Amino acid sequence: MKIVPHHALSRRILHPRTPAAPGFTLIELLVVVAIIVLLIAILLPVVDKAQRMADQARCGSNQRQIAMAVLVYAVDHKDHMPGPNTSGLVWLQSPTPLDNFALSSPSTPVSPDDWVSPVFGDRWGIRRSDRGLKIKAVMNRDELHCPANEFRYEARTGPVYFSINSTIGTIRYASYSMPYTFHAYPSAAETPATGGFPLSGRDLSAVDLGPARHRFRLDTLGNPSMKVLLADGSNWIRYTTNQLILDTNYNSMPDGRAFMSRGATLNVVSFASAINPYRQGSSFLAKSIHPLAEEITYRHEKTINAVFWDGHVENMSVERSRDAELWFPSGSVARSSFYIADEDIRIGDIIR
Repeated sequence: MKIVPHHALSRRILHPRTPAAPGFTLIELLVVVAIIVLLIAILLPVVDKAQRMADQARCGSNQRQIAMAVLVYAVDHKDHMPGPNTSGLVWLQSPTPLDNFALSSPSTPVSPDDWVSPVFGDRWGIRRSDRGLKIKAVMNRDELHCPANEFRYEARTGPVYFSINSTIGTIRYASYSMPYTFHAYPSAAETPATGGFPLSGRDLSAVDLGPARHRFRLDTLGNPSMKVLLADGSNWIRYTTNQLILDTNYNSMPDGRAFMSRGATLNVVSFASAINPYRQGSSFLAKSIHPLAEEITYRHEKTINAVFWDGHVENMSVERSRDAELWFPSGSVARSSFYIADEDIRIGDIIR
C-alpha cells in the first residue's frame, strides 16, 4: 500500500484542481459584434438628428438676438429700420441724418452700404475704418453665424469690385440675410436727390412698393408678425460655377450686399435666379430646390429659420417661404406673377 505524504494530501484538499472556465466561441463573438453594430446603426441617426435640432435651435436664438439689436436701433432712431438708406454712409451725407456719428466711433459707416456698423459697431467694439477688415470682424462673430453653416470665403475687398486683398484672409460665409425689399425706395423717381438706393431691373418689374408708401419705418411696415426681418440665406450664389459670392466692398447697390438678398419669393424662377440664394430647380417650372440652394440656404433639412419684426422665430418649409406677404411691405402691388414665386399671386394683387 502506497502511503501519501501528509503535506501532499493537504495541498490536494486546499487547492483542488478545477476545470478552466469555458471561453466565447467564434460564433458568440460574431453575434456580440453584430449586436453592437446594430445598436450603433440605430443610435447614430438619433444622435445626428438631435445635433441638427440643436443647431436649428441655436440658429434661431442667434436670429432673435440680431432682431433685438435691430429693434433697439429702430427705437433709438425714431422707428427707422437700419439699412442702406437709413444707417449707411449715404444717410450721413443727407441734410438731416438720424444721428451724428463721431468719426472715431465703431458706428461710423465706411461706405454707402455699410449699414451694419451703426447697429453692431458699438455693441461689439469694432473699431475699423477699413471696410474689408470691418466686414471680417463683423462676419466672424458667433452671433452672425449659423452652427449648421460651415462655409468659408477667401475674403476679397478693395477699391475694385472683387479685387483680392491678401491681408484679410478667410472669413465666415454669410449665414443670414435681410430682404432688401423693405429697405429700397420704390423707384429711382422717388429716391431723394441727396442719394439713396431704389428698386431696379426685374425687381421693379415684379412689384410696386409705391402704394404702400413704406419709408423704412416700423409703423409703415404692416403686420410685424407677418414680415421677415432676417432669414437663413446669403447674398449671392453663382450657380454656373458653384461659387459663393460675398462683396466685402459694399459696392453701391441697393441690396445691402453681404447681409441682404431678394428674399425667398422674388426672382427665384426668373433669369435673375442665376444668383438668387433661394433658387428653385434648374427649370422655371421646377418645384424642387436647387441642390446648392438646399445646401447653403435651406440648411435645416430643407427648411429655413426666419425671425420676424415682432421678434418671433419661425422654421419655414419651402412652400411657406414663398409666401409674398412675408417679403414685401403691406400695400405693395404685384406687377408680374412670373417674377414672384408665390403661386397665389396674380397681377394687380395687393399684398397684405
